[in-house]
Amino acid sequence: MATRLELGADVGLITTDGTSYVAKLPDGPLLVLNDAAARVLAGCLNGSLESLVERLGAEVDVSPAELKTQVQPIVDTLITHGILCLT
Repeated sequence: MATRLELGADVGLITTDGTSYVAKLPDGPLLVLNDAAARVLAGCLNGSLESLVERLGAEVDVSPAELKTQVQPIVDTLITHGILCLT
């Protein structure tokens, strides 16, 4: 079964000049996402973690299992900060 993710409650997300900023509102902390984290966040919001791994796997030469081990820590951090939540 696919794990669906969505933005957590009271989360602000903005991308400007190619940099993504995200925070639990109103008190933060403000996180500046690197390119990989921004792609993971956007990908999770457009589907499940599993579908994100499949889509990214089609773009890069990395096995799905290895790619998931690289993506999972980013997702876990975003969940810990309340930026993403499991649905």
